Amino acid sequence: MFKKVLSFFLVACLVFGVLSGCGNSDKNTSNPVSNEGEVTEKESEQGGEEAIDDTQNNEIDPFPGANLGGVTINLKIGDWANPDKVDEAFKEKWVARKKEVEEKFNCILTFDKMDGVDWAETAPTIIASVAAGDPIIDFADLSRYFVADLIANDALVDITSDITSYNMPKAYYKQGCEWAGKVVGFNIKPFAPFDILVYNRDLIKAAGMEKTPGELFKEGKWSFEDFYDYCAELKTKLPEGIDTFGIHALNWARGASYANGAAIMDPETYIPSYTSEAFYQSVELFQKLVANGLALNAIEVTRDDGTIGYNWNETQAGFGEQTLAISHGADWSFEEWQSKFDMGIVPFPWGPNVTIKNNDYTTLDSNYASFYKDNAVYAMIKGAEKKATPEQFKNLIFSYFAEEGQQLIKDYEKEQKGEAIVSADAGMPRNFSTDLDIEIWDWYWTRGKFEPTDTTAVSNVFFRALYKVASTNESARSAFESVIGQDTLALMNAGLVDPNLISPELKAKVAEYEATAPAE
Repeated sequence: MFKKVLSFFLVACLVFGVLSGCGNSDKNTSNPVSNEGEVTEKESEQGGEEAIDDTQNNEIDPFPGANLGGVTINLKIGDWANPDKVDEAFKEKWVARKKEVEEKFNCILTFDKMDGVDWAETAPTIIASVAAGDPIIDFADLSRYFVADLIANDALVDITSDITSYNMPKAYYKQGCEWAGKVVGFNIKPFAPFDILVYNRDLIKAAGMEKTPGELFKEGKWSFEDFYDYCAELKTKLPEGIDTFGIHALNWARGASYANGAAIMDPETYIPSYTSEAFYQSVELFQKLVANGLALNAIEVTRDDGTIGYNWNETQAGFGEQTLAISHGADWSFEEWQSKFDMGIVPFPWGPNVTIKNNDYTTLDSNYASFYKDNAVYAMIKGAEKKATPEQFKNLIFSYFAEEGQQLIKDYEKEQKGEAIVSADAGMPRNFSTDLDIEIWDWYWTRGKFEPTDTTAVSNVFFRALYKVASTNESARSAFESVIGQDTLALMNAGLVDPNLISPELKAKVAEYEATAPAE
């Protein structure tokens, strides 16, 4: 038994690298915190043959506890796992989990410090508390939209040097939890797309269309041209008062560009990439749809500064009201829509820069991608390192989210073998009504790629150009060429773009803008 358990222990150390006493003997992962709140080094009191024999009936914990000295850990997590706010049906589970983790780490967990703080005030509230020397929370599930301000105000702990020692799968932090070359957090699940094109199957069938969008995708007939032709035919068959297609211009630009091997912004370098031919093709298709009444147009508005703007926010609203046949939606809306009508899903059509073999969508080029954007960032707030180390916080989080912790271990093993990380609920019905939708979503999930555009925005010039040309059918090429220098310079000044990685052509655009920009 001793040899069997010892063998398991050594394998676990090598595979996951997070056990107390494994690896470098100079760095103990328990690192308890004294009553004064300072992190201290301490030799593990466990080990040796007797200690291992004691574990013979138990699996070794890959997320070991620590003695945090009874300190209070203030967490910000979603209501779905918050024992104070979760639905009554799940309350017992999370109350018990809270108690279990408190005992495992000798700490007190609180979840209410951010109660009453509006979404828009989240980052300012955290920043103010850190500046005052009394962080309102220690570890938080944050929207990526908050990262820019938090980093700029030195309110997050940089865990770049720690993350590699965790042996965490890259799908849990790469790109989505990075900022200007730094790792600022991780997720409790692999990053994946959560929105896609959606359609009302009831409306489409009632209109007499021979095939649904999903069926055409399955048959390999869902190119840019196919999509346009389908919308044109559908428009002639829909009853009065029902619109064909509605989508926010930015959502189209994200999805259609990735479906054509293009990008608004490079997800690794943050360098603007929206002057490529493939990106122009994506935008010009949308312009054609809008100009011919196949896609809903924006509402023209007057901004506070007196200039004309274009509001695209209402273009998707009709889908839930069943006045829009095809739109764009996120998975958190699927259940509601499915309760009202038969909802189907379909990926963005592929553009001419992507090839497909034998009309088999699974053979689409690897440059066809689906996108995800505002992923969760589980981040450590500056000052929390006085209560625990980054690794202890990681172990605490995955002890609290134990199911996700077990899945992480499986995903790490897959990554080490070169296997694809797939959805934990692949093949399950979820909120889909057909086997085809299940199949499509599982495939779409595997093509996920981070899209950083609006979570890294430090300049509005791209967005204004996009919203205008999509609405007015003006030249997309001229509009984007005229702003890319200004946009790139703003990203450089913010420390997000490395000037050494910029092409000579883009450097010339930056220099051209600098030469003509008005003095501040």
